[in-house]
Amino acid sequence: MKVKNKDKVGILIQTFNDGNYLISAVESILKQSHKNITIFILDDGSNKVNQEKYLKFVKSNKKIKYIYTKNNGIIKASQKLLELAKKSECEYFAKMDADDISHPKRIELQLNYLKKFKFEMVGCNFYRIDKNNNIFEKNNCFFKNKNFYYNKLCVDSLFAHGSLFFKKELIQKNIIKYQTSGKILFPEDYIMYTNMFFKAKIGCIDKYLYYHRYHPKSFSSKYKMKYKSGLRIKSKKFFFRNLDYFKKINDNQYKMNVFESIILIKIMLNFRFFEKWFLKKIINGLNLKIMSLLFSFYITRKLKKFFI
Repeated sequence: MKVKNKDKVGILIQTFNDGNYLISAVESILKQSHKNITIFILDDGSNKVNQEKYLKFVKSNKKIKYIYTKNNGIIKASQKLLELAKKSECEYFAKMDADDISHPKRIELQLNYLKKFKFEMVGCNFYRIDKNNNIFEKNNCFFKNKNFYYNKLCVDSLFAHGSLFFKKELIQKNIIKYQTSGKILFPEDYIMYTNMFFKAKIGCIDKYLYYHRYHPKSFSSKYKMKYKSGLRIKSKKFFFRNLDYFKKINDNQYKMNVFESIILIKIMLNFRFFEKWFLKKIINGLNLKIMSLLFSFYITRKLKKFFI
């Protein structure tokens, strides 16, 4: 590979009528401290108003490659982006949702962290923001105990999808891929994680480098119920299919933080999993401080989402 392409990072963005949110997302990438980047924007059939807005914005910047296609939906758009990535000269790739924002040092820090600890994919902590960029929630995705990455995958995706940073090899080896599961279209990111978890070395940098937007017109809001329904079905199958592994890695007792406690409680309630050893584990891990934090976290989250 040519020296000029060393540590070159491709930013993968797909959009559909995201308006000015897309421009803000791209601007946050253009302001990155790591400058050796190419931005791939796949427009999945936006209307003419948005298309003209995007073309006007990207035509003067050589770092941006804008590709317009007819509307094919999120799965095919994701697959198309990976095809473009595979043919590019980039060594690494970062996902980016079209209505989100990245911290100015996100790419630099994720790249250095991935190389230092020899990971193949890394996520990061993230904030949830409203339509006006106000932070209303912090999401900690970093766990000191590595087993909790698996525990989290039993009930939810590992990281905000747009916060991923990974090696090109994962695309070349068909380890990272997007596909439906029978008639279940969503959650495409969760299906991707479960397919790759045992095949790639995955880590998380303990820094808040991503701002995930929550607003009524966002994709996650629009398909919230379908996503939750699909997640419930797929996570239940994943959990019971790998139950022996779950028991093996959770055999020891240790102190838990509030986020780890939430995961175990979700597992217990979602799957009606009340085996004695597991209940004992949860009870031993809880204390008055953790319980008060859990209550505060739950109430605060509900209230803030109510007023968005």
